[in-house]
Amino acid sequence: MVFITSWSLVVIATLLTTVNAYGYRPLDVVGCGRSSLPIFNATEDEQYADISNHPWMALIVNQDKIPCPAVLIPIWNRNSSRIVLTSAKCQNQASIDSLEVIIGIGPDGRIHENYTTISKSAGSYWYRSKEADGAAFLFLKKDVKFNEFVRPVCLPRQSGPPPHTPCVLTGWEVQTYGNGSSGLQHAGLKETHLIGGSRKFGAYDGKARLKIRDTFNKTGVTHSTSSPLVCFHDGLWALYGIYLPSQSTENHSIFMGIYEKLHLIEDEIELPTRPGAMHVVMQFFKNFFG
Repeated sequence: MVFITSWSLVVIATLLTTVNAYGYRPLDVVGCGRSSLPIFNATEDEQYADISNHPWMALIVNQDKIPCPAVLIPIWNRNSSRIVLTSAKCQNQASIDSLEVIIGIGPDGRIHENYTTISKSAGSYWYRSKEADGAAFLFLKKDVKFNEFVRPVCLPRQSGPPPHTPCVLTGWEVQTYGNGSSGLQHAGLKETHLIGGSRKFGAYDGKARLKIRDTFNKTGVTHSTSSPLVCFHDGLWALYGIYLPSQSTENHSIFMGIYEKLHLIEDEIELPTRPGAMHVVMQFFKNFFG
């Protein structure tokens, strides 16, 4: 007969608290989510950003349409990746084989031979919804190797960031003198600071959306439907959503959550699964009591 002592109950409570807290932490693989971006504690309107502080940002270009942002995501236990996330609207504006993805634009806003990767898209998985608010995972023909200017964002373990979390919305301001990557003259990055403390999920068009209260000026901003929302907690920057300007209001920004979409590519990214809290507790008892 096994007696549960008060000490054992304390251990169980500690284990549950630890596991639940760990559940907030993004998936920390292959050095993802590291950045020198200064941490802030208040919202701030759009401003020019240091590109090197956003090493996961990618730019999608093609022959005819407006360039749009994308974000590099990791593959488990690899120092390179072939997957970026963007919006279905961006993907659908041209044929899949005509899209070029530029990753590793230098701090000067230009393409560099030593660390920039330019790749055609080989295919995609996309979440079918309205064209304006779907998510698309693009698979690239080339491996994107990580370096000083190229690093993937971390992926989340839950639908939204913890309360009072600094979040950044980023988008490109692009100057071109021709079509495709060869016509890129300069790419500047802009960022808007948000605080995820008032997060909540609501039903919009029958889908769960991340809703963050804000007061930033949405007139004339560069952020498009494909602009990613990344949030900082537990020492890492993690991807939580894609901006939906058509659904946002004067006092709220609305984002399509991406956590629920990761099942579309779980075989490709090969991410580990986290044991549940009860599994950890049961394993403790098995080891402790034999």
